[in-house]
Amino acid sequence: MNTDRQDPHAYPIALPPLSDDALVEIRNFIEHLLDQFDLHYAAQVRRFYEDRAEAQHGSTNTARRRRRRPAVLKPSCLNVQRRQAETRRRSCSRM
Repeated sequence: MNTDRQDPHAYPIALPPLSDDALVEIRNFIEHLLDQFDLHYAAQVRRFYEDRAEAQHGSTNTARRRRRRPAVLKPSCLNVQRRQAETRRRSCSRM
């Protein structure tokens, strides 16, 4: 699958042409929605990836980790993390 974000054929979703104003409004809404989703589910998502990493590395010390208090990430931190991940994905796809 082609993952070049500039290529309109990279994703199987047929998107209609939009005016600049509509495009920005929709993008801002989606970003806000994702921020709210991340705020609400951040601890659960983090636990999922921690469990997955532990399973891959064979760690069995989950009882201690389960007692830890989940960290709450601020929206600005989540945005930074998401943008960093996006930058890494773009740089990897160019290789």
